[in-house]
Order: sequence, then structure tokens, then C-alpha cells
Amino acid sequence: MKRNRPGAKPDKFSAVLFGVALFVLAAVSPGRAEPFSPTFQQRALLSEFAGDGRVALIYHVRIADSSAFDAWQKSVREQVEQVGGRRVYAGQTDPVAWEGRQVDVVWIDELPNAAAALAALEQATRTSTGAADGLSVLAIDPVPSIVPAMLRRAAVIAHFVAPLDATPSEEGGGEPEMLNPAIWPNSEAMRFAREQDPLRSFFMYNLNKVRERAAYDRPIEEDPDVSGEEAYRRYGALMGVLRRGGYPAFMGSVVGHVAGMEDELLADDWTQFILVYYPERRRFFSMIGSDAYAARLHHRDAALERASLRFTTPWPEFDPQVPPANDDE
Repeated sequence: MKRNRPGAKPDKFSAVLFGVALFVLAAVSPGRAEPFSPTFQQRALLSEFAGDGRVALIYHVRIADSSAFDAWQKSVREQVEQVGGRRVYAGQTDPVAWEGRQVDVVWIDELPNAAAALAALEQATRTSTGAADGLSVLAIDPVPSIVPAMLRRAAVIAHFVAPLDATPSEEGGGEPEMLNPAIWPNSEAMRFAREQDPLRSFFMYNLNKVRERAAYDRPIEEDPDVSGEEAYRRYGALMGVLRRGGYPAFMGSVVGHVAGMEDELLADDWTQFILVYYPERRRFFSMIGSDAYAARLHHRDAALERASLRFTTPWPEFDPQVPPANDDE
């Protein structure tokens, strides 16, 4: 068979064959057809998901053009609803970067199964051009929807029966000492949050990476040799949230990072996600400034290796305090 000599130019057939090979490699490559489209490995997280039930997608978006973004997010929502899914939440994040990453909007779409979630994700990323400057998506295996519904009712009862005053001066109002930047918002984020309307409702985005084994840095009365999950249960901030009228509105375990750059922070091995509603910002600061909270905080420190907390202001339709619009008017 005739071969090209070293340094000789390839003949036309070889050049065409090389071009075809490059095309095929590009087509089957785990790289992205679009800037934010899932890679092969990211698609596999959903296609191999063992759960038979619902899957939620948390979109983290940096907006490129507001009008294009509005049209895009509406089209994504329509597709989700067409396959029997729903948008659980959408809100603006406080404009403070987290470890160098800025996110403008967070929204959560819940799909009936993993196949529907993958199809919705593919469509959303494919049509994001011009609407998003940055896009990263996490897949969540949510708890049954009855759980947040029951917690919401429990918040009403707890706040009525045993309310806690939201005035920080009556409960301390300071921030926990020695805040660990790996598991708390940075000082800029906390400062900005305190400067907002203290009576405005918000949802706290909690993304946690729970340690396999708890890491206590001080002697405790309880057994220190426990799992990170057990330490987090000991932290037990739920009652304090409920008594202030708040409640976990959505929660679940993290399936994985299914769209976005694979070397970004959201691609870490996160464990759980909790979206917590507070009827007023000041109630959150009242809680973390209380003596009761300070007494439990070491359990949270021992439980978590890393956390991302973001203050988010709900769009009106996702704010429990805003009456739904009357389309008949």
C-alpha cells in the first residue's frame, strides 16, 4: 500500500478521511455542543439515576440580557409543565459573589422522572444562548412534597403557640463568633443581607457537603465518634426556624452537577440541598444571634465540610406572603 513519505503532503483522500475523523470525534466527544450543554459524564448522572420518581433541577443563572432571559426561562417552564412537571421556586440572589462566582437567579424545576429531567435540561441548555452569561445546574432527588407541606403547617402552629420575637436586640442579634467561611456566607454577603429591608421575606439557599464522619474541635457531652449526618441532626435548628414562622420549603439529596463547567465549585461532591423560607430577614438574624443557636452551632461546624448559603428574594408568584394574581380582573 502506498504511504506518504515523512514530511510529504497527504493526498486528497487522506485529507478528507482526516476531516471526517475529526467530525466523528467531535460528535461523540464528551465536550459541549453548546456553551452550557451537559457533557457525556453529566448526562450519565441523570440517565443512570436509579430513582423511579421525581427529579428536580436547580438552575443557577447569570443573566446576559434581561428580555432574552425572561423569554428563555418562560419557554423552559412551559416545557416542564407540558411533561407533567412544575416550577417549585424562582428568586433573585443577593448580588454578592460566592467564592468568585456571581449568580443572578436561582430557579428549581421538578420533573416527573429522570428521563423527563434530562430532556428538559438538554432543551434548556440548547436554547440558553443570548439569555445566560453563566449557567450551572444541579440535579436533586427531592423528599416527598408532603414533607414541606407538613412543615409549613407546623410553622404556623409553632409561631402561634410559641413565637420568638424577631427583634435582634432581644436575643443578642450578633453573628456567631469565628464564622467559618467554608460553611457561612462571606462578610460581604452578610453585610449586604443586613442592609436590606428587614421585614422582607426571603428564602435561604442551603447547599451542604456533609462529612462522612463528624469533626468536633472541642470536647462534647455526646459521643463525638458519629457520622456527619448525625452531627447535623444534633444541630437541630428546625424548631428555631418554625417558631419564627419559617420552614424548609424544598429539600433533597444531591444527585450531581449536570450542566456547567466541570471544574467549578458547584461540581463538588455536595450532599444535600435545603431551601428555607423566612417571612422576614430580621428573623433569620434574630435566630443566628440567639444564645440557643450559639449553643448548637458546634454541631453544624462538625457536620459540614463545605456549604453554600445564598440569600434569595422570591419572585412574587413564589412568595407565600403575596396573594396570587386574579386573572379574572
